[in-house]
Amino acid sequence: MGRPVCRVPRVPVTSDGASEPAPSTSPASSPNEPSDQAEAFPEALIGTWISSSGGAEIVYQFAADGSYKYAGVLLQRRPSGMFSFTVAEAGTASVDGNHLLVQPRMATTSMQDPDSPSSSYTDRPASVDPKRLTWTLNAAHTVLSLDDGTGPAVDYERQ
Repeated sequence: MGRPVCRVPRVPVTSDGASEPAPSTSPASSPNEPSDQAEAFPEALIGTWISSSGGAEIVYQFAADGSYKYAGVLLQRRPSGMFSFTVAEAGTASVDGNHLLVQPRMATTSMQDPDSPSSSYTDRPASVDPKRLTWTLNAAHTVLSLDDGTGPAVDYERQ
């Protein structure tokens, strides 16, 4: 069975892809001594990652300092015109073993609905609740799989 390539809220689409467990990036420390050092953001994740299929596309961009940007777009052609739903986020990301923790500092959604123009909106504030995602990379470090625990993992290709 295929793996999802893209998921804009509740819109999974599929493609094939294999992955391996993410390497641990936790610093060595004694079990009795908590580490005061912040983990460096893994070099293997730095860059732009895209998942797209059908009318949906999701982009994550991670920087060496742990900042990230996220954009998701869903487009549907309808007889009345083009429906669009977009999500934009920016914030900080950190890694704890095979978990990617993203903390948005800003998030917005926009919707343009040709069937109901009065319900359309632009840059509506969205949740800035932190997200904990399980991450894996394929052996070549060209496919990043992220799993939020609510459905199948989503695969992103390195750009």
